[in-house]
Amino acid sequence: IIQQGDDGDEFYLICRGLVKVLIADIYNNGRYKQVATLKTGDTFGETSLITNQPRNATIECAQDTKVLYCDKYTFLAVTNKYKHGKIGLRQNSNNNAPDIALMNDEGKDEEK
Repeated sequence: IIQQGDDGDEFYLICRGLVKVLIADIYNNGRYKQVATLKTGDTFGETSLITNQPRNATIECAQDTKVLYCDKYTFLAVTNKYKHGKIGLRQNSNNNAPDIALMNDEGKDEEK
């Protein structure tokens, strides 16, 4: 999905699936080492957007995965407006599918 060292221009939310977080191990000829696993509801990609640094990890699908993403400028506009909130998944009452929501510090939907 993303490659360590690339420019960061998108933020990702895992709607369904599982991904591996891999980092090049400089002590093992640059071979990738898995450092984490992310699942449905987890997010990634924000560090590069905030710091303007290259991606600090590679993210690969560990199984069939569906992600939503937004570009850097949308991400920064939303996070600037809701500085104390979190982005997460909520159940959409219309079709029982996951939907993106802005959450407050207690993890509750900002729109409710």
